[in-house]
Amino acid sequence: LHLQMFARMLHICLQELQLSGFFLFLIVSKRGFPSSRSTRLSMYNMDYSNKFSPGIGFLEVLHALTIRLIIPNQTSHVRFITEPMDIVTTAGKTVMLDCEADFNIFGKIPQYRWTLNGQTLDFIGDTRRSVLKNGSLLIKNIFNKNEKDISQGLEQYQCVAFGDIGSAVSRIATVTLARLSTFEKQPTDLRLLPGQTAYFSCVINAQPPPKITWFKDQSPLVIDARMTIFPSGALEIDDVHIEDNGAYWCNITGLDRYRLSDPGLLTIVENEDTIKRLKSPEFVAIPHSTIALEGSIVILDCTAVGNPRPKISWSKDGTLINVANLGTRFSIIGTGSLLITQVNKNDDGSYTCRAENHEDSADASANLEVYGKIPIKPLFIRKPKDTMVPEKEDITLECEIVGKPPPRVIWLKNGDKIKQDDYFKFINGTNLKISKLTTEDSGIFQCLASNSAGNIQSSAFLNIFHAGHLPPSPPRALKASLVLSRSATLTWINPLKPNGEILTYTILYQEEGSNRERLTNTSQTDITVNGLIPDKYYVFRVIAVTNFGVSDCSPHLKVMTKAEINLPEQHLNVSAKVISPTSIFVYWSKPEHGSKSLKEYKLFYMEDSTSEEQFFITNHTNHEISDLSPYTKYTIWVLAYNQDGPGMNSLKVVAITKPYVPSQPPQNIVIKAISSTEINIRWEHPPKSSQNGVIIGYKIRYKKPDRISSKDTITTAGDNLEYTISGLEKSSTYKVCLWTLNTVGLSPPSKWLTVLTFDNNVRKDTVPDAPTKFNEQNADYVSTVAAGPLVNQIATTREQTLTIVNTSESSNTIIPQIGLIKNVISLTKVHFQYW
Repeated sequence: LHLQMFARMLHICLQELQLSGFFLFLIVSKRGFPSSRSTRLSMYNMDYSNKFSPGIGFLEVLHALTIRLIIPNQTSHVRFITEPMDIVTTAGKTVMLDCEADFNIFGKIPQYRWTLNGQTLDFIGDTRRSVLKNGSLLIKNIFNKNEKDISQGLEQYQCVAFGDIGSAVSRIATVTLARLSTFEKQPTDLRLLPGQTAYFSCVINAQPPPKITWFKDQSPLVIDARMTIFPSGALEIDDVHIEDNGAYWCNITGLDRYRLSDPGLLTIVENEDTIKRLKSPEFVAIPHSTIALEGSIVILDCTAVGNPRPKISWSKDGTLINVANLGTRFSIIGTGSLLITQVNKNDDGSYTCRAENHEDSADASANLEVYGKIPIKPLFIRKPKDTMVPEKEDITLECEIVGKPPPRVIWLKNGDKIKQDDYFKFINGTNLKISKLTTEDSGIFQCLASNSAGNIQSSAFLNIFHAGHLPPSPPRALKASLVLSRSATLTWINPLKPNGEILTYTILYQEEGSNRERLTNTSQTDITVNGLIPDKYYVFRVIAVTNFGVSDCSPHLKVMTKAEINLPEQHLNVSAKVISPTSIFVYWSKPEHGSKSLKEYKLFYMEDSTSEEQFFITNHTNHEISDLSPYTKYTIWVLAYNQDGPGMNSLKVVAITKPYVPSQPPQNIVIKAISSTEINIRWEHPPKSSQNGVIIGYKIRYKKPDRISSKDTITTAGDNLEYTISGLEKSSTYKVCLWTLNTVGLSPPSKWLTVLTFDNNVRKDTVPDAPTKFNEQNADYVSTVAAGPLVNQIATTREQTLTIVNTSESSNTIIPQIGLIKNVISLTKVHFQYW
């Protein structure tokens, strides 16, 4: 009666607090029994308005002394009104990191503490740091060099709001010291010929990005159309002349300081002999391998000098890039650097800058890797919600995040990181599942997400309560009808006194020696419990649930699962590291299960172009595979053996060996003269097994035998299998040699092949004029026929054949080397047949 009177008084008090929209259950804990044996005495409907969503609240009177009120749908999470933001500052400045939180429950005011680089700050005796009333952190004289604990110019602060219901942390704010490092690259002295290109580097690591200014001879450089300043800070001057002589240096300006580079002296050489001296291309700036984000802009530097002036071209994976195409995302900046806008995943690959003149060619290659799009800060799709759950239930707290790159998610309870175990599991990578809840699981749970663009957090209050009940009698005759290695089938009989309709049966079970139970429900009087561990003892009990409460437990049933063949598990975490063009180092971890009697590992590998498996047997968790083919894809996996036999294959990993110089020149080379000043060269790629990398071109060198020291060089794109050399001398013999070129270097040369140009200018695609002057008797005739396609027909073009005929009374048939038959019909008639 007294409890009912107390409930009515509480009813009125709660009405004054306007906490309407829920039901109140008054529960009494009987002395000497745990709260799970509480009896529900009264229920009062308190639905006075629609101001709050309906829900359920519980009042516990423990031993008739302690009162506990829990209102589940009343907001009880920590809400950060203001969170600290990232700052870039200079040493000695005063900065403030904002932080203000609200518990939003019964007027509770949170308290605050701060962490620095993960360690809680102690403000006692700290003259530089203090917490304001609203929770913000004031830092004076930051990055003070006189402090013994000075950081390396990067400090990460986090605000922690805490109170009776738990604690929560804010996003992490980074305070960065503005810096100008020493120069990574700076101008160097150059000696160039008139018309060549000067390139001066100016690279420094700075935060925030600095301002770069170039000087020449103590004065700011006047930029003209010949000059280009790259985003990296480098200066390029095209077509240099005598007036460009001088000292060049760059000035880097940061927030509070500046830095001058060393000068680079540019000297223009005007010596006539030097100017006439031929010189192969030489790079003064080369591209560097780059990692870029999708949608960004990439510049691959390339500048070369030589005499004559080199021509710059670019190829991707051996295919020439046509930068002249309208609408292309590729263009040339400066004299030869490649600009790529709006990069995407298809731009991944090896890029080669080729500098070429008649003396030789030079190549410089770099890889471009494109990842994701420009980073997008994490964004919540679903946040964890305040939840009230009875003991022994399972619950999943949702936390769905989007962002680029995919955010990393961690969970905290009262500010402490949660580690995954049998009871706390991460579902789908971001959601948190808690099994077999206990009252100790109550607290503030936070989902924190971070990527390179930022970090966010959201919190929820989880309250676990004792559920009241009026028990029926316990289920009877619990037994195991079937026990396997990973499951057990249980049966039982209904309670003798159900005291109402049985709503469900709850089966509680735990591994012997474990402190926490699992549960599962059924409306039947039998169930199969799965997910057990082989060769382990389990204790089972069953309770009945009615409209009036929960029964006592049935007598415990102890069951031992059957033993199982303990084969090694699949998850070996196999990794492969490419060591050289012919070797791969493979390493893995021991299996967690089945490793006690581990005997050996079998390491399998297979070349991508074959189906033949090869393997090594080892007792170690690493092995170096050698004698492999360069630039070849290999699939690798590991199989563990123990006394019971082999386990499952590990997940397969793929590795590509490093490239190496080509081992063979081009094959099936054919050289033909097509006119008096041109020769045509055709070839085929070397065998795939000898390419040893991406073919980026073919080098052609040609010369006249009587000019041993004089030779010209041409380098084609990697996808070209034909080239025509023009500007040759007529009726002259030339020798030609070819090399295969990949990103590593040159193959051995082909054999020198010889070709003779024609003595006139008839081309292969020209039909010759009709022969004339056949009416002169006893004359020598030179009949020149361009054997080739018939007029208005498509046919394979043949080379020109020169035939000299001494006419006579007798009929002669002359058969030249290729495609031509000439029949002398009479002194004045000659018949040609060619194909």
